[in-house]
Amino acid sequence: YNYFNWLAGGELDRRYVIDYWGVGFQPALRWVLEHDERERLRIYLPNYSGQANARVLPQALRRRVDIQGSLRPGRSYDYFISNFRFRPAREAYLAGEVPFRNRVHSLDYPFGRGAIMVIYRGANDTTSAVTAPGLDNQLPAAR
Repeated sequence: YNYFNWLAGGELDRRYVIDYWGVGFQPALRWVLEHDERERLRIYLPNYSGQANARVLPQALRRRVDIQGSLRPGRSYDYFISNFRFRPAREAYLAGEVPFRNRVHSLDYPFGRGAIMVIYRGANDTTSAVTAPGLDNQLPAAR
């Protein structure tokens, strides 16, 4: 759960790390798995919080998730889920840079504008190379 004090004002995502601990990854992953019936989904999760949340899904759901741990030319993924935890990713998101274009769902905070967690349709068969400043994962690829 995330708590927001309305006194903090709007555009919180420009001033604060909104989901520091990554608690929004679990509902975001479940949303994707409920709305996409494919047997296996390649999901790019940019940090440890996202990858850990995918690993603790119930086994039936976890089997459907192929964690993509980095954005590199030639890699494809079905979804990109981010809480914009690190500054370069947050700046790229706010600038609307790739891969922050094919938004399909978000967990928004209750007032003002902005998102706790955003789900994007990823680069699949239509895009062969996707790069974005600061998004070439700080962590090794999940195994």
